[in-house]
Amino acid sequence: MDEDFSIEELAQQLVDTLSAALFFAGVKKHKIPQALEAYEKLLDDESFEQNEFYGLDEIIQAIKLLRQRHKEFFV
Repeated sequence: MDEDFSIEELAQQLVDTLSAALFFAGVKKHKIPQALEAYEKLLDDESFEQNEFYGLDEIIQAIKLLRQRHKEFFV
C-alpha cells in the first residue's frame, strides 16, 4: 500500500469519514452534502474557533448542534 498520500487524498478520506459519521448519527443519505456544508459553517462559529484543539468531543458537540439546528437533515 502506498503511504504517500496527497493532501487532497487525505482531505477526501476525512470528508468520507465525516459523511459516514453523519449518516450513523441519523442524517438522511441524500442530505449528507447539505449537512456537510452546515457542519462547516458550525466550525466557523466563535465557540469552535476559540478551541486550539478540535478532537472527538468537539466533533460530537458539532453533530449535536447540527441535529438541533437542522432537524430537516435527520431521520
